[in-house]
Amino acid sequence: MSTSAPRRRAALRFVGALSLAAVLTACRSEPTSPTPSEIPSASEPSEVPATPMPDPAVHATHAGSHVWFEGTPAQALARAKTEGKPSFVYWGAAWCPPCNELAADVFEHPRFPELMRDVVPVYLDGDTEEAQSWGEQLGLSAYPTVLLLNPEREELLRLNGALTITELETALRAALVRGHGFIEAVRRLEEGRVQPDDFHVLAHAAWELLPDTLWPQTRRLTALRQAATQCPTARVQERAQLAAHTLGLALMGRGTHALEPQIQAIRAEAQRYLDAIFVDPTAWRAARTFITMRATDVLQWLYGDMPRAPPAPGTTPSSSSPPAVETAHATAPAAPAMADEATLRQRWLEAAEALGKDENASRETRLWSVRPTLDIARREQPQGALSEPLRDRVEKAVQAAVLAAESRSERQAIVSGASYLLRHAGSPHRARALLIAESRRDATPWYYYTLLSALEQELGRMDEAHRWSAEARKSASGRATRLQWMANDIALNAERSGADQRAYLLALVDQYYTLATQLDDGFSGRNRSRAEQVARALAPHKQDRDVITMLARHRPRCSTLPEERRAFCERHFDALR
Repeated sequence: MSTSAPRRRAALRFVGALSLAAVLTACRSEPTSPTPSEIPSASEPSEVPATPMPDPAVHATHAGSHVWFEGTPAQALARAKTEGKPSFVYWGAAWCPPCNELAADVFEHPRFPELMRDVVPVYLDGDTEEAQSWGEQLGLSAYPTVLLLNPEREELLRLNGALTITELETALRAALVRGHGFIEAVRRLEEGRVQPDDFHVLAHAAWELLPDTLWPQTRRLTALRQAATQCPTARVQERAQLAAHTLGLALMGRGTHALEPQIQAIRAEAQRYLDAIFVDPTAWRAARTFITMRATDVLQWLYGDMPRAPPAPGTTPSSSSPPAVETAHATAPAAPAMADEATLRQRWLEAAEALGKDENASRETRLWSVRPTLDIARREQPQGALSEPLRDRVEKAVQAAVLAAESRSERQAIVSGASYLLRHAGSPHRARALLIAESRRDATPWYYYTLLSALEQELGRMDEAHRWSAEARKSASGRATRLQWMANDIALNAERSGADQRAYLLALVDQYYTLATQLDDGFSGRNRSRAEQVARALAPHKQDRDVITMLARHRPRCSTLPEERRAFCERHFDALR
């Protein structure tokens, strides 16, 4: 397809914007002071208003809000077509930690407005009206996702939230200046005529977020193996990113029978991919998310479960403990030809430690750099308190990161990760205190309540877990957010027994369907996934007379939905008969 003159001019102007390196001081907002709060009690679900509640300001704004197009997505895309400009579509939510990390690292950066000067920047908040329908049209689900579309709405590039401002700049330059994007780069790769600059686009793309309907996993795995193999050695950053994508997608596909031959082939080549990731500090920074998050998965995949020590004399193993195994490879297929586990651990920890000391890395990355050490310790000791020096290291890293956070976006992203690290280091009391304190000061407390519920579940404190889940549901605001947290609470309560619990579940399900059928997009996009989650939770209760009566009462309301969404709504209720 030929490039139109307006589109060429927009691309050239974009190159000029990329060359600007103005350094300005970003405006940082301080969080509000804490206010007293008590642990909630589980009570009857509050009533759903006759019409959906308006969304609070938190859903209408986001970091860099002065940059985003003011108007509907349809108006923004129409403007882009008229002016011959690409569209930069950001899909996210105010409560989502990776979204807030992206906001802190990119949207709040002083250079971001310059990068957006010659595109139409669209903030598609998942809680705004018709957002889920737009998400469905554009193949968006996971928060956050960034799309770059040409003026004809054809996708040039899809990115996840793990970006720096420089990486965003590089990815946009590659997709825009050449006048073509990811689809063309993959096509050339598959046809054996890949061009050097294609590796920029291929390396930065969010392969894990591509829609399965257009990009089945088998095609993605094949393309990634080709790209990782053909990427020149001198392109250290792109090689590391492609290697991390390849291993990450293979890990995601484990257990899928049709993918097993490809996954085992990648496993056999694992040493080559790991060498690309751990070759030097440039590669470490490029593959930072893989390094900080994937140690446990990779070690288990390549080397199997760790051997369990036999019980001490005079004791018996816990009934919940896994049986002892005799070798480290007991649950894994034959080990690939690669270095021993100790060598890989050493390389992994060296890279993670360097990321923790890298002052150019984000605070989130520096905080998460302690996770590989924690994960490797947990590989050897899955339960119980870890060594005091390791717990102390985690607690100090958490304290430093939380105190250093400057904006609300940065703090929200850091606190969720900090609570995870504290939990898994064996400091649940500190994680609990951090989450309760943060829930009192943040505009999206429901996310922290959900983390508190998960923490209490891990500790076997189910009454507290249910209380926090109820509080999360009741405090959630926003169209899709409310449905998501209602569905979560339904799933947690569906297996509880007793008359009171049955009444609670029925009231909660009634509340869910009342809201879902009020919203035009109540069964679209992520909301459709929530409906499927509720259906799974209700499956054991399909013969309950009260459930049957309630579902029969709500099904006719499907007829009030737009025609293209009505069919799924009706099929949803019919499947529960």
